[in-house]
Amino acid sequence: MSSEKVIENEDKISIKRYFATNKIGDSDISLRFNPLSYFDSTMKRTSKTALLILNQTININIELFSKLWELTDLKVCADGGLNRLRNFDESFVPDYVIGDLDSAKQSNIDYYKSRGTQVILQDSQYCTDFQKSTCLINIHCNHAHILDEVAEFDTIDGLVKKEEELGSLNDDSSSHNQDIQILLLGGVGGRFDQTMATINQIWRYSVTRPQLQFVMINPEHLEFIILLKEGCNLIDYPKLDKDQELVFFGHETEKSRPGLRNVGLLPIMEPAVISTHGLKWDVLHWETDVKSKMSSSNLQVGNEGFIIETNKPLFLTLEL
Repeated sequence: MSSEKVIENEDKISIKRYFATNKIGDSDISLRFNPLSYFDSTMKRTSKTALLILNQTININIELFSKLWELTDLKVCADGGLNRLRNFDESFVPDYVIGDLDSAKQSNIDYYKSRGTQVILQDSQYCTDFQKSTCLINIHCNHAHILDEVAEFDTIDGLVKKEEELGSLNDDSSSHNQDIQILLLGGVGGRFDQTMATINQIWRYSVTRPQLQFVMINPEHLEFIILLKEGCNLIDYPKLDKDQELVFFGHETEKSRPGLRNVGLLPIMEPAVISTHGLKWDVLHWETDVKSKMSSSNLQVGNEGFIIETNKPLFLTLEL
């Protein structure tokens, strides 16, 4: 007989008792995700951060974007993302633009180059501009001195090959595996094939570059999308009142249900067994699979956040 359960909670519960009851400490948490750390300069972060802008319309509040920009260490546009940034607000000047540069307008390349943006041509058609940008971010954060030689690299795929050489995939003896959080603006929504390509690349990077954590920001519906790890995942995200939202985000966010954030748990790559605490419909030892049942349109009711325990990695969607 299956031991799986579904429990419907009140709209406000505390998750503090869960830690004491299950004797969970910091060392037992596989992944701790705190969205507010991207908007609050007083919150301590332990890893480098990069904002990567893809070729998709930027449709978020200017105050919110300004905080993301201010609190990330590195800003990169992937090819046509340069057009999107200038259309949004040309006062934001990125550190780099990279890609085959077939989408970025020459006038925009010239504009940002004159303001200090470094332009890197990588013409290969065997990897996407998203992949090229990720290689650049990894090198910049871990081997910045190499970029002094970027003018000498093959403009087809020289930078990508150099990153692969430095990466050595899972070489634990290397010293370059500094954790990096990459906030990916775009890449989901729009064309379905491009959305799935982004999901595919993030999944692959989770194996070949585990030091990289991707945080996707949906520009069409304001939500985060992240890949949860096997084990216990803590989403450290307190419920906010209207005044608190104004402080953190510069405006009140719109939610699918007033006061409650929408949450989705998506086993896109493989089946999983999950247990949750802090959702409207919590589950225990619940089997989930794209071919059977999934938890979409769930809601956060945990005052301090919520917990996802899973035996396999799976994607989380979370309204801001």
